[in-house]
Order: sequence, then structure tokens, then C-alpha cells
Amino acid sequence: MDRPAWERRILAGTPVSVVAADTPYSVSAANRHLRQHLRPALSAEVLSPAADLHVSDFAEKLVSLVSSAHSVRRYAESTANPRLILQSIKTEADVLETIMRRLGIDSEEGAEDYVQARKLTSAVGALVRSGDHPEF
Repeated sequence: MDRPAWERRILAGTPVSVVAADTPYSVSAANRHLRQHLRPALSAEVLSPAADLHVSDFAEKLVSLVSSAHSVRRYAESTANPRLILQSIKTEADVLETIMRRLGIDSEEGAEDYVQARKLTSAVGALVRSGDHPEF
């Protein structure tokens, strides 16, 4: 089996379903491998002392991608061009879907995490704005 080549294809952006079709394994088996083996190995490599990358660098890139896609959509909305608006919405959705898929987050899990993160952000923001908090 050519597992390293399959993993490289997934990391290069080929959808898991396409790679799985070229293997004797199912899409769910490929996703399970990604979740249980590939992602932990990548995390360990990125977080190793020898790595010149930091998780914060990755997070900044994700935020930048999402922000860029959102900016394009806002521009499209300002043009009042329905075709451009629909195209930009699809592009933004594709960016978000790709990021979620790469992180191994399904849409249901992502929605639940988003709600919890939003609540936490609101609570921390209210505490900071109140001025009634310990010094950090």
C-alpha cells in the first residue's frame, strides 16, 4: 500500500473521498485514519521544539483566509450584483468547509463549538468591559 502518497494527496488538498476512491478503503476508514493517526502526527511535528512553526501561526492563517473570503463577499454585496454576490457566498462557504474538513470538524460539531465559543467570548468581553476583574 502507498499510505504516504495517499496522505500527501490529502495534505495537498485532494478531498478525502477522492483519495479513498483510489484505495481499497472506504471514505469513513480514510477519515478515521486522518483523525486518529495523521492529525496527531502532524500536531506533534508542528509542536516539536525543532519546528519553526507555531500553532498561533496556523491560527492567524486560518483567520486571514476566512477574513479575506468575508471581505470579498462584503465587496460583492456593495456592488449589488446578484451573480457576484452568489459567487462570493459560495466561495466563502467553500473556504469555511475546506478549513473545517482539514481540521476534521463535521458541521454539527462545528456549529456546537461555535455556539459555545460565542458564549465564552461574550462572557469574557462583558467581564473585561465591566472593569471588575483581576489583573492579567
